[in-house]
Amino acid sequence: MPKEDVAALTSEVRERRNALVSIARKLQQTSDRIAQCQGEIKEHGKKREALGKKQKKVRRLQRRERLAQRAADELEGIYEAFAEDSRQAVEDLTRQEFRRFVQSASGYQVALNEEYELQVLDSHGNRALQRLSMGQSQCLSLAFITAISRVSEKNPPLVIDMPFGRLDRDVHEEVSTRLPEITSQLILFLIPEIEWNEVTAKNLQPKASHVYRLEFHKANHETTIVKL
Repeated sequence: MPKEDVAALTSEVRERRNALVSIARKLQQTSDRIAQCQGEIKEHGKKREALGKKQKKVRRLQRRERLAQRAADELEGIYEAFAEDSRQAVEDLTRQEFRRFVQSASGYQVALNEEYELQVLDSHGNRALQRLSMGQSQCLSLAFITAISRVSEKNPPLVIDMPFGRLDRDVHEEVSTRLPEITSQLILFLIPEIEWNEVTAKNLQPKASHVYRLEFHKANHETTIVKL
């Protein structure tokens, strides 16, 4: 072959070889880029899966939160209804017991507000709590204690100092008759003759398990307990 053709073919072969090398390099770069993209796609897939799990967890927590809020609302409603029913029951029982202790209390209206504060109104709707006598106030307190004890289904012991000292005879007899019925254990401190008299002894002696007299000795300033 002519020298010119050989030189041209050699040059063309070199160019094609260089082109092949360049193409091979680009193919490698493309392959590397494809591998990188596949890695990124895989990584994004993992992130998306993790995000999906987090979203499921968030939705689950949100669902639990909604259920918890609904339960709290239901419980609050139940509590409010129970509290109102209990307050109403205590109010009704207090009114009934007060009228049983004091017959003359029928002209008073006894109510209980949301804070469990006693309110007494007269027949004209005016506040009358301060106008109650000491004996009536004491009977109102006993009625209130009795009502709370029954509504709560608790029966705690009751200790009273001088329960009859400010009561007239009729109320004295009614209170002394009913006191043993309103509690499981009753302890009374009574003044002889004034409170512990024929009426009190008649009503309380048959129901009393123990009766004691406190005797004070002026000579040695000592008090002894004598069982009757």
